[in-house]
Amino acid sequence: DCFGFTPTSSRESSCDSNLYAWHTPLCRCVQVYHPRPLVANEGGDLGGISPFVSLENCTANCDSISSCKSFSVCQSGPSGCWMKDKLVTFNDETTSSTFNLNT
Repeated sequence: DCFGFTPTSSRESSCDSNLYAWHTPLCRCVQVYHPRPLVANEGGDLGGISPFVSLENCTANCDSISSCKSFSVCQSGPSGCWMKDKLVTFNDETTSSTFNLNT
């Protein structure tokens, strides 16, 4: 099965709303990813990890790439996770293409 992950910000301590996924000694904001069905337009490919290891591994990989805004995951078949440069929202259209299930 394949699905996508889109981030929302989670604040720890007192963070300025302009800080998103920044880590400073005074404030730590982190991204929290939420699963959703794959979208029709996932954005540009920023590389990936195959075979699939863990969601934690995919999250850490996306967090380490400054232009990564979301990632897609397949846990079977050609398993892995693929980093994307698009900030996917829950309003984005879901894909009906089986080809996209492998991206």
